[in-house]
Order: sequence, then C-alpha cells, then structure tokens
Amino acid sequence: MFGRKQLTSVYIVDDNSDAIEVLRRMLESQYSVKVIGTSTDADTAIEEIIQLAPDLIFTDVEMPTMTGIQLCQLLHQEVDPNTKVVFYTGHDKYMIDAIHQKAFDYLLKPPSPQDLAQTMTLSSIIMMWLTLTIYRLWICASHESICRSICQSS
Repeated sequence: MFGRKQLTSVYIVDDNSDAIEVLRRMLESQYSVKVIGTSTDADTAIEEIIQLAPDLIFTDVEMPTMTGIQLCQLLHQEVDPNTKVVFYTGHDKYMIDAIHQKAFDYLLKPPSPQDLAQTMTLSSIIMMWLTLTIYRLWICASHESICRSICQSS
C-alpha cells in the first residue's frame, strides 16, 4: 500500500487549449500527477468530472458558457462539497469570489514554478494524510486489538 507512489489525478478546465497544454506539461513533468481529463467548456467538464472523480480540478474563471466560480459552486453543491478546485486564471479580481467558494488555491496565469509547487505540495500532504487515515481505519476494522493499542497511544 505504501510502496508505490500514488499519482494525483487532475482535471483541467480552460477555454484556451494552449493554456491546458502548458499546465498539463508543467504538472506531468514535475509532479506525481496524471491529467485524467481536460475540457474547453464547463458543461462538458461537469459530466466528465462526475464520471472520473479527480483529486484536484484546475479551472479558468472566465469561460463562455459558465464561469469557473459557477462551476466550483455546482461541483460543491451537486457532486461533493470537498471537491478541491484550484482557480487558474489571468485575473486576480475573482480571488474573493473563489475564497467564498472554498477554493483549494488560486493561481495566476502563467503560474510561477514556486506557486505551482506550493499548490502541489499542499495537495500531496492532504493526500498522504487521507491515505494514512484510511489505512488506520482499515487496521482498526481488521484488527480490533491493534486498534485499541493505537488509540490508547494517541
């Protein structure tokens, strides 16, 4: 379970296909990431995000059919309130709206390597914590005596 490095699954939504490819290359070349899907429109993205259930979603804000803010709101209401959405945009004027939507992070285009590293490090820490929590629950469910000793030592 802990021997293999787990890839973070990412979905990218941006009406600019060149921006998608730049971000995809940055993520896949520098991090343990697999981009499992991309879309140039939010309507298609919603269906694919529901089906693929990525760990992290990067979305532009200004898009033709639906803004990234609206996409985030819909995902949190209709799919999972814990969906991790990173706003990836050329405009800083939406930052407060993104915070209100419980954004995981907010990056300006093009992201600096340092900013992207900070986002991915935080994502990795959260993924590791979740994995350890699930493993601990599995141990407790499988081995009640071990669980009692773990819980007593915590």
